[in-house]
Amino acid sequence: MAGLPDPPGPEAAGGDKSALIADVEHEFSRLVIGARNWIRSRAAAIDPALLPFDYKILAVLDRSGTLQQGRLAELLATDKSMVSRSAKRLVGLGLAARKPDPDDRRAFLLGLTDEGSRRFQAASREEREVFTGKLMAWEPEELRRLADLLGKLNGPA
Repeated sequence: MAGLPDPPGPEAAGGDKSALIADVEHEFSRLVIGARNWIRSRAAAIDPALLPFDYKILAVLDRSGTLQQGRLAELLATDKSMVSRSAKRLVGLGLAARKPDPDDRRAFLLGLTDEGSRRFQAASREEREVFTGKLMAWEPEELRRLADLLGKLNGPA
């Protein structure tokens, strides 16, 4: 019929891709800010002198066990001097132990102490419970879809 607008196409109905991508970027920004705040609060819960980067090292060591400091730098995409400064702080707080690598005397291994492991786990437990509580309300297919989409966004491991 003349004079009536055409029905909106699929892109107009759902917004154009640029606007949708902007929405995704906004939500990721909120996620990153929340993650930074979470890391800062978890670090402070372990020790007020702990920096967020120190917490990241504790998290990697908790997952991976003792590692060469150079490998930690690679995993955290930072330089070795930053890892070295953080390692000194962690050792000074009794959260980590540093020793020469028996396979490469130029390198050092860093691992959690029992106290470091205990304090890391205690500080992380409450947040994990909150996170798990939020996701437990989701349907299994929603969780699967989220994992798939994040994997797709992250690309190959």
